Amino acid sequence: MATRRLLTALRGIFKRGSRFPQRPSQKGEQHNHAWQEAQKYEREFWIRLLREELSITTRDQAVGFRLCEGRLHLCQFGIEWDNWMYSGHPPRITGKLLDVGSSVVSVFEKCRSVSVVAIDPSLEGLARDLPEIVVLGKINNCEYRCCRIQDVMETNFDVAWCNNVLDHTEDWQNIIHHFPRVLKKSGLLFLGMDVRGDTTLLDTGHISAFTAPEILAEVVANGFEVLWQSPVFDLPQYRFYLRAIKR
Repeated sequence: MATRRLLTALRGIFKRGSRFPQRPSQKGEQHNHAWQEAQKYEREFWIRLLREELSITTRDQAVGFRLCEGRLHLCQFGIEWDNWMYSGHPPRITGKLLDVGSSVVSVFEKCRSVSVVAIDPSLEGLARDLPEIVVLGKINNCEYRCCRIQDVMETNFDVAWCNNVLDHTEDWQNIIHHFPRVLKKSGLLFLGMDVRGDTTLLDTGHISAFTAPEILAEVVANGFEVLWQSPVFDLPQYRFYLRAIKR
């Protein structure tokens, strides 16, 4: 029963989206209101998922759930799991990793091959809503910060991971613009997002619409070479993934 409930919850996350929006650039009161409403949407989503649907009451349970979710994410990025964090099977993710939009717990917490800086501008609110689960500061191999990528001063990350974030923010192009700044040369970028060609498909939690070709063009324009991408479909909405390297 517990396994079935976990799988159902994971399917729901991939269907609905579950990452937190970055703070928009200053474009006026309307955009600030959209960002605030999107944050509220995401906090309510996590409270409902963890407490009501999964009955998660401890941080250890939340970490275990996110590790299971991380396995599915890696498959979506075209990487076979194969116990990748311990075994060294390629493409092994190692070194210093920036998790952009980490939400309640980074999917890389307790992964021994990486040292993680996990950022999310909603972390302070989440820590108030879910104090038994969400922390700020250093724990295990992660350092959790309530901030935006624009606020990250380090420029020596080996990997940038940003999954299901861009469609939750008004300034997705600005976020992509900062990836080459924080990454080393030959650093890896993992991007996953819901793409929509029609703004009528947006809602309170998903406030930006863009297409896969627009994402690819923006990534290349910022100095990356795309190593792998998931298929591009002629559909109004679908999940799109890519891996790229900084050149």
